[in-house]
Amino acid sequence: MKKLFFLITVFLSVLSCEESLQPLRENKLVVEGWIESDGYPVVLLTLTASPEVAEDINLADYVAKFAKITLSDGDTTVVLTGSVDRKYYPPMVFKTYDIKGVAGKTYYLTAQYNGLEVSAETKILEPYEIKDVKTVAVDDTARIFDVEIQDGVSPGGKIMFFSRVWNTETRLFPSLFGIYEVEENKKTYTVYHSKESPNFSAGDSVSIHLCRLDDFQFRFWQAYSNAVNFGGGFVISTDKSLPSNIEGGYGYFFGYGTSKVGIVAE
Repeated sequence: MKKLFFLITVFLSVLSCEESLQPLRENKLVVEGWIESDGYPVVLLTLTASPEVAEDINLADYVAKFAKITLSDGDTTVVLTGSVDRKYYPPMVFKTYDIKGVAGKTYYLTAQYNGLEVSAETKILEPYEIKDVKTVAVDDTARIFDVEIQDGVSPGGKIMFFSRVWNTETRLFPSLFGIYEVEENKKTYTVYHSKESPNFSAGDSVSIHLCRLDDFQFRFWQAYSNAVNFGGGFVISTDKSLPSNIEGGYGYFFGYGTSKVGIVAE
């Protein structure tokens, strides 16, 4: 599960030169950040790493520990506080409880570190509600979930599922093949676990987040999913860089309209 941020930090940033692997001429900042409706912002910040060091990388050397990160919702601007939080990897995380995600609002992020500066903006769309969740038995011990979304979602709406198993995982991760474009007359979508373990286990306490995506977020996560699930290698999984909404750097800062549910896999 540490693969998520490692891939974004190394893989996303090094594949940035005209679709081919070229040595990085200068360090740039890589952002992994999000703010959910009715949630608080979380930002992880690192420096880019060259492909030749990727296999032996000590990620701690690339963490922007003393960065200044600010977030504004157009009315309030706050500086995020960096602290060690071992639920994440790397464990240096920037947070604030002074701004909360609100559907319909736009959020502006800036990050400064060692002479480098990046910025991003994102809007939280109105969330799609979860109507029902059912456990589906794959075999005696393996489970997946069928999630029914609210009525009235227009075809073409973009959704993505994140999940967390409470007894084994410390944070939410993208669900395997969990990115969907809503189809006409289809309200139920399947939530798997991860590439390493597609099924949940009977008895798992699972959190599921249904996130509504805009078109750009959909393209980003679709590209990421394709790189991870269909790529031939750990770092060099595709010949193209992932899209990014980070001005001056790489990565993403996304706002999600989110609905949440907790369920035990029966």
